[in-house]
Amino acid sequence: MSSAYRTSSRSQPRRTEKLLVRGREEFLPGGSSPPSLPASATRGESTVDTKAVSSFREPEAVREHLADILDFWLDARDERHGGYTSQVRSDTTVHDRSTRHLVASARFVVQFSLGALHDAGARFRNAAAEALEFLTRVHRDRRNGGYHWVLRVTDDGFEVADSRKQTYGHAFVLLAGATATSAGVPGGRELLDEARAICEEKLLGAQGLAVNTVSADWTEVSPYRGQNANMHLCEAFLAAYDATGDPGDLHRAYRIADAIARRIPTGIGGFVWENYREDWSPDWAEAPRDLGSVESAFGISPGHQVEWAKLLGILARHDPAEWLLPQAVHLHRLAWDHGWEREHGGFVSGLRRDLSVSHREPAYWAPAEAIGAAAVLQERTGDEGYRTYSDRAWEHALTHLVDHEHGGWFTAPAPRSERHDFRKGDAFEPDYHSAGACAETLRSRSGRIQLQGQVKGLDEEVPMRGAHHV
Repeated sequence: MSSAYRTSSRSQPRRTEKLLVRGREEFLPGGSSPPSLPASATRGESTVDTKAVSSFREPEAVREHLADILDFWLDARDERHGGYTSQVRSDTTVHDRSTRHLVASARFVVQFSLGALHDAGARFRNAAAEALEFLTRVHRDRRNGGYHWVLRVTDDGFEVADSRKQTYGHAFVLLAGATATSAGVPGGRELLDEARAICEEKLLGAQGLAVNTVSADWTEVSPYRGQNANMHLCEAFLAAYDATGDPGDLHRAYRIADAIARRIPTGIGGFVWENYREDWSPDWAEAPRDLGSVESAFGISPGHQVEWAKLLGILARHDPAEWLLPQAVHLHRLAWDHGWEREHGGFVSGLRRDLSVSHREPAYWAPAEAIGAAAVLQERTGDEGYRTYSDRAWEHALTHLVDHEHGGWFTAPAPRSERHDFRKGDAFEPDYHSAGACAETLRSRSGRIQLQGQVKGLDEEVPMRGAHHV
């Protein structure tokens, strides 16, 4: 680690800030007392030695792992139809060749651009350009505007299977444009500007929050509201701000974070809830959801708590509003305290409102988000204790998720000796989370983070419908 990084991470006086959540006091790490893992997080089978885990404290090991992930996905190129396919096994044979999903198509642009940004190989910039060309050529709805949600593969190419306009998907189109712009990929800035305009004009409401699902022709809006799509829209606006320095993007990201990760949690118990009604009051019902529209089957996702911890820490790079770091620390700890699986490790998929486990199956992507969150919080607080969290998440990933032979991460956690499921991706996920964990770790530890400076008015209260819930 460079001395420049050590200086930058400790350049501001460290304070202990108090946050009252669910009747308990949570503290921002400070002084001589680093955060400690909950007892449950020290358990779980491991087949890797401590030297292998600790190697990921060094940038070169992380960069090499990022390259291994992306090299695997280079081999998932579809020579016949173009672009890349995300639903493959460890030997790159395709386990579902019938569809192409907007989220995966956009995420290929994102992760290859991240490889180019973090010097994992110039070949990834070319791959990002190819993925971007496929995204805009095949998924773009030239009649109604926006991007088709699902395409069906045919002998002649593709046909539209689902043209509903999903905020979740358009958030990743914006993220694709932003990361491609930062990586110098041709067409990146044009895609960023197009996607930003779609999100502003069609998806964001006066409250600064986005709807979830709109009909193909933009005339009908689903009453369901969800935090997940808004969380990724916040992520995308932060990336757009990094790419362009446009303060409007930072304002949009902050308004989403302020509502979803601070004001609503303050009124309901301190956690980020997944499902909402049209007026943004929480929908507590344990009812069947439209998973095809990214409606959450869970009330609380531990993985999303650490993902929000990461995003709040990133926001704190640009404007240290007093609530950002304490809430980031709290959400991070909540996920580890209540979401880490005691016997085998990893994060459970879902919690109930009382923080008991509702869905025990592991969220394969959540350890990657925990790695990114720990890196950001260590950088922002200057507290080395966050390395312990990162080490534990890496240990679990190296034991249960990483394909040590071919590269990339499996989507079904299992020790190597017991693995029977060799799928590497699904309709949404071509290793976006694990590639992002590597990229954010490299960024946080580089000492080269460029702060655009504070943007005035970010802490301004924005009236919302159903404000008594916020």
